[in-house]
Amino acid sequence: NSNRAMQSAIVLVVLLLSSSSLGNAWISSGSSTRIEPQTRRLLAVGESSQQQKSMIFEEEALYGEEEAKENEPFFLSDNDMKRIEQFKATNATIPIMILDAMLPGQVLEFTSADNKFKDLIDFATNTSTHIGMLGFHPRLKIPLNRGVTVGIQNTYNEKDDSYTVRLKGGRLIEIQSPPNMHVSNSFYMAHVKYLDRPIMDEMQQELEPQLYQWNSTNDQIKAKELYEMIPNLVKEWQSWVIKSGKTDANGLKDRMDDIGPMPQCRRDLLPPKAVTERSMWVAAMINPLPALGVALEVRPAMLYSENALERIQLAVSATQSSIQHLSGEKKLF
Repeated sequence: NSNRAMQSAIVLVVLLLSSSSLGNAWISSGSSTRIEPQTRRLLAVGESSQQQKSMIFEEEALYGEEEAKENEPFFLSDNDMKRIEQFKATNATIPIMILDAMLPGQVLEFTSADNKFKDLIDFATNTSTHIGMLGFHPRLKIPLNRGVTVGIQNTYNEKDDSYTVRLKGGRLIEIQSPPNMHVSNSFYMAHVKYLDRPIMDEMQQELEPQLYQWNSTNDQIKAKELYEMIPNLVKEWQSWVIKSGKTDANGLKDRMDDIGPMPQCRRDLLPPKAVTERSMWVAAMINPLPALGVALEVRPAMLYSENALERIQLAVSATQSSIQHLSGEKKLF
């Protein structure tokens, strides 16, 4: 048990090293990974003298002096490697833009003549990198640290040297550290964590239970009831949007085409991730881009909700209040 605990601690350090230049010090070797001497010595910091000896920790070797006589490699297990790969797959450093709180599927098109904006778009295009889109707190007017990645669908060079771009919302993200200015001095880069990940295996479900497990059976039952209310609420909402004259059938269709079809899940045991996806979709519908002004702004709250039950409750209540507003039963503003 003590050996396994020590190895788990080492894996955590490797997770950090794998996203830095030191990550290059480990190399693949068959079904496991061999830790090169330089990295292995770094991992030994803080261990007992006996452990240091067993892991070939020699102080003079840290300074490029004589290599340790013992040079047995340390091997990580397949499970350890999976954890490292999962960390790398769920973290990234990407450029960020602070403009509007967007949700997955939403499309934003705008024009700018700012050269720094053009540098950002050129960088993302040339490196095939997504941009992190952040909005502002509706009351405090400070940037949010949660948002979505946006992919560049189209760019247009206008006659007046301005730049038009069409961006589509992708994955949920959270900023993990203060952004740093890119070497171009035109935009910021930030380390982000992806908050919506596909189910990979049982190990990931153990590491991130909030995505795949309910807090209680009661929460699951409540969420399923609300989840199944959504289709009828969507039909009613769409009908009232057209009746109210806020948009016509073609305008509504364009907005619905942007966010795509309503997420479906055919499982008897509805996972929290499926509930979150439908909740996000509903919020994107009632708070579309460009705005219709028919519902309360719920996108920031949706980004910051801590679990699937909160999100589906927010989606249902916001849609119901929007219907009441459109029908004249109870005006929101």
